Amino acid sequence: MSASNGKRARLDSDNSSWPQPAAASASTPLRGMARLPSDCRVYMTQFLLLREIARLASSCKSFNALCSLKLEGGTQPSLALARRQLLTEEKSLSALGEQEMQRLLRSMPMLKEAFLAGVLRADADLRVLIETSGASLQLLDARDVRASAQTWRLAFSCCVNLHALAIGLAANTSSSTSSSFAAGLGELPGLNSLRKLTVCTLMDGETGCKLLRACPRIETYFGMFPANDAEAQLMASKLPRSVRTLMIVSSCTFHLASIEHLQSSLARLFVTSRCQAPPPSAVFRALKTIWLNAQVVGEWRPSQFPALKRVILEVTTSMPDTVERVTALLRGLASARELVVRLVNPWLSLTSEQQAELLAHGVAENDVVAMITNAAQAIGTLLLLNSSPASAQTPPAAATSAPLLPALQRLFVVHNSGLETGKIEAAFATFRAERPSVQTHLANEDHATFLDELRSDLGE
Repeated sequence: MSASNGKRARLDSDNSSWPQPAAASASTPLRGMARLPSDCRVYMTQFLLLREIARLASSCKSFNALCSLKLEGGTQPSLALARRQLLTEEKSLSALGEQEMQRLLRSMPMLKEAFLAGVLRADADLRVLIETSGASLQLLDARDVRASAQTWRLAFSCCVNLHALAIGLAANTSSSTSSSFAAGLGELPGLNSLRKLTVCTLMDGETGCKLLRACPRIETYFGMFPANDAEAQLMASKLPRSVRTLMIVSSCTFHLASIEHLQSSLARLFVTSRCQAPPPSAVFRALKTIWLNAQVVGEWRPSQFPALKRVILEVTTSMPDTVERVTALLRGLASARELVVRLVNPWLSLTSEQQAELLAHGVAENDVVAMITNAAQAIGTLLLLNSSPASAQTPPAAATSAPLLPALQRLFVVHNSGLETGKIEAAFATFRAERPSVQTHLANEDHATFLDELRSDLGE
């Protein structure tokens, strides 16, 4: 027997338990890819989208037997569906009805990764997916589903090999449903395999603590914290010591004292709300990247962030004390070698109703843009005055102060659409001339190539 025939025989032998298509007639010789073993052709479909598999199935009878996506009646799913390991968002999936979606999900019992953000929205569909593929799933992204407590319990019971999970909760923190959700959740079974958890809806403190207790080994947490200050701090204190990347979305002031227990492990921190500086006793030895809103609070000390490499400063408004707050922050983060000033036009994130309400109170988009631009100019001037004390253009008051960010090597100024680019550029032009050793970049956020690096660094 030749080597190639021997390999084919072994492949066919290894997969003898799988249903095979009817053999081609001896009078009809196979041509092209149809000559490949059926397992090889099925494996090739793993790298195709479902719509591409459908076109392949229509190309000839041989591929139709292996790759058909038809699920009418009691027909068995094709091998391409039965062995499918990846399901990703496709526009065609959004058009499926409830029964069609559930039939499709039941036909794929070997899924390992399901990226269904924007496609899967029904709690019942998510339960079908977990019941069918839970044992094999390693990644599940169904962040648009507001999952019931029953579905959360099912996920933690069935998905024993899950590494990354992103879903929402069917809980409303503004009513009594939050307590009933927590009661229905009960004590979740521990999911020791989970390394990344993303929760895309608000929750109460009790629910948050229950979720974290069931995820003792997560390394990344992206999610919303309770709107209540005390509950938010309590939930933060329950984060496992294994957490290395943390994103905090909250409407209240977040106190770094509540994550003091992470000071030896935390490497990347992203806080969207006002942030209170850590207590003097805390030293975040592993922290390399920190993303903060300009409205920070408290005293920031360089000795508390000895390994810091990158500071991302998000500016969404300009307050009278913005410069003072930023000055205090940057003095406390003096070891940073990279500074990203992210200028965000919040007008773009408002609904038409919210914009109309602001207009009714005499606030237009131009006013919002002006506030952001003023903040950019203030920060640009601040960096110039405090980083070149020897310059003849520097006022004496600034020359006597210690320079901000003395180790700075790269300065990025990133903005989204609708801001006054010319004025922002002018705000940092003098800095570029005074400190030529610092790489300075101004870019629109939609086209800045280095943002991929930032997202990767934040574990996104």
